[in-house]
Amino acid sequence: MKIGIDCRMYGSRFTGIGIYVERLVEYLAKHDHENEYVLFLSKSGMSDCEVSLPNFKKVETNARHYSFAEQVVFPLQIAREKLDLMHFTHFNAPLAYRGKSVVTIHDLTLSFYPGRKMTSSFHRFGYSTTIGSIAKRAEKIFSVSEHTKKDLVEILDVDENKIVTIHNGVSAERFSADIPAETVEKTKRGLGIEGRYLLYTGVFREHKNLVRLVEAFGQIAEKYPDVDLVLAGKEDPGYRDVRDAIVRLSLSGRVRLPGFIDNREIVALYKGAEAYVFPSLYEGFWLPVLEAMAAGVSVLCSKGSSLSEVAGEGNALFFDPLRVDDMARALDEFLKNPEKKATLVERGRKWVKRFSWDSMGASILEEYQKLDTKN
Repeated sequence: MKIGIDCRMYGSRFTGIGIYVERLVEYLAKHDHENEYVLFLSKSGMSDCEVSLPNFKKVETNARHYSFAEQVVFPLQIAREKLDLMHFTHFNAPLAYRGKSVVTIHDLTLSFYPGRKMTSSFHRFGYSTTIGSIAKRAEKIFSVSEHTKKDLVEILDVDENKIVTIHNGVSAERFSADIPAETVEKTKRGLGIEGRYLLYTGVFREHKNLVRLVEAFGQIAEKYPDVDLVLAGKEDPGYRDVRDAIVRLSLSGRVRLPGFIDNREIVALYKGAEAYVFPSLYEGFWLPVLEAMAAGVSVLCSKGSSLSEVAGEGNALFFDPLRVDDMARALDEFLKNPEKKATLVERGRKWVKRFSWDSMGASILEEYQKLDTKN
């Protein structure tokens, strides 16, 4: 069988989806030497993807997401390869493509939180048309969580029998590896971080709920003068609410904004944290929760959406993300009870063993084989 894979978002620079695509390709390259694969990669992806095997072909495409080329050029490139099956790893699939396909839908965030960049009726129409079309055309939909599956059924009216839930994995060996204390301290100093800290990683967007997190931290900051809040991630220039909240609450000296953290520093940053705190209002999965657990860090996070499913009951300290007082209660409960940290760390390390990229890759390959037209 000849299978195409949309790898336009390949590698860690594309965060969660990029890691998903990279790990899938790695698994298939290691374990499947029978099927043929065509990887559609961006220019940067062509150099990032080092797979070089007889049954793998790399095709460069400049069809960026939400572009004219995606709708006109990309389907022609796909058709030229005469595929038996095309795997779209994101819902941005060309409307004109009518070959046999499967799609991975990671979440329906834009259905609930369109953000400030998708406020026009044109953008909303484009999103709803694109995701609705591929959900209808695809032979199978791979959902990364039961929560996303539920949203697909309720929001897009998809037949649940068409949806296969395949959880993401976590590179536990990487995050659990021992790191010298001096390396952790050097990383902290390089990022302008001193002493104890609570850590958030991710983008700065409305649904990440960072303003409430800053407000909750403000409620307990005086009680714990030796603990700072570190919000690590790429800031959105059009979303100033977080910085405004920091200034409004006079927390400029207590809330650190080190910016985007690369792969060389992220493990050390996890290792040095008192806890990983994630206050999001909506997620389809969210890998850093599992990465933090693998690194031996306690997790405090929102209850609801997929986070209860990903973190697992009893493995994290949950709070209501809509209530600042409940978030502050969780932070205080954790910081004043050292034994809570030890319990969460132990449970988290056991929990992450349920999630592996090999299991994810094997499940997807099995679904490919079920759709093999040659059988």
